[in-house]
Amino acid sequence: MIIDNINISDNDMKQINKNTRKDFTRDDIYTFEITLCDSELDANYEAISKDCLYKLKDLSLGSSGFLTSDIMARIFDTYIEKVFISRSNSILAEETYKLKAKAYVFKNAITEEELNHILNHSEISVGFSVKRRVCSICGSSECSKHIKGQKYVDEAGIKQLCYNLLNDPTDFYEWSVVPKQQESKSNDNKPKENKVAIVKTKLMINGKLTDVKLDENGGITIIKPKKQVTGWEKYTSVQKYNNEIIFYFNGFEKIDKRKANANILTDNNLYTIANYYTNEKLAENISRMQTLQRKMFRWQAENDEPIKPDAAKTKYYIMYNIEDKEFNIGCTYTKLFTSLPYFSSRQKALQCIHTFKDELIWFFTEFQWRTDYDNNSISCKESSVNKND
Repeated sequence: MIIDNINISDNDMKQINKNTRKDFTRDDIYTFEITLCDSELDANYEAISKDCLYKLKDLSLGSSGFLTSDIMARIFDTYIEKVFISRSNSILAEETYKLKAKAYVFKNAITEEELNHILNHSEISVGFSVKRRVCSICGSSECSKHIKGQKYVDEAGIKQLCYNLLNDPTDFYEWSVVPKQQESKSNDNKPKENKVAIVKTKLMINGKLTDVKLDENGGITIIKPKKQVTGWEKYTSVQKYNNEIIFYFNGFEKIDKRKANANILTDNNLYTIANYYTNEKLAENISRMQTLQRKMFRWQAENDEPIKPDAAKTKYYIMYNIEDKEFNIGCTYTKLFTSLPYFSSRQKALQCIHTFKDELIWFFTEFQWRTDYDNNSISCKESSVNKND
């Protein structure tokens, strides 16, 4: 429900502007009211306790939520509303509690018509975590005897539905708008059986932006990142070998290969000296790069004067501008971390470029020292060194 901004108090505006980089006025925003969650039993046979709702009231204050995939709103006020619901199987009204929130969104992000449509055809999903889920039958938070959704006969001979009561919330991650669920036409004291919509998003968890999945029932699942394969991994003895091959280069610049076996000394020695690769192309790249380095260091030794990297004198080094596709010569008075040799003059550096031009272009534009780059990545960019050093 959109709130008439006339009803937004000065204190509300102070709360809103606490989370903005500049102060906004009522004319800059739309404000609306939503129900975040309540104490009703959900489709997963879980219910939020009253105490839990009151703690969530504080935890959710100031949180952001997705109205659409790219439009966010923020909560500036929360409160608990007590309501009475009549059940078809009882003449007494049942007391229940709702966590209500007031939120705002900037007018330059959405029109009033669009906002009304979203609020009228959607409902709210929340993501939060709790310390304890208490069994409604035995009151234990570590119950292994009772199953949610099943009915058990109590001491009075009455069947009681088993469900979990959520207590002690620790974090409120976010809220989001999801498509409205269809109302169940069955007995209204039975939990609704809804299809669960999964929303993938990112949340800040323990100070780290994390990929998660949110469902319509407020459930949150952390998406484990796919393990990156760099090409430098070592096969361990606990792995089941399926003819895994490792690659290494011998002293004659030839790539050799062998069947992996973590239990033999040769594999361990190769891994210790970083001559152990699980990808043949990576092994070829490293071998080619190291051959170029050795040749350039030898060329410098045969054609230039000795230069100590930490010597307090002007030194020259080779760079490559990837955008302009041309070589540059940098100079520095202090020590730089470079994988190529220094030269005593620009002329010497230019002579070295002329000698190894094709291999240097490959080094600056194509060389990759791991296998998990995307197709457009370039590594080992010496051109990132400040030309003015």
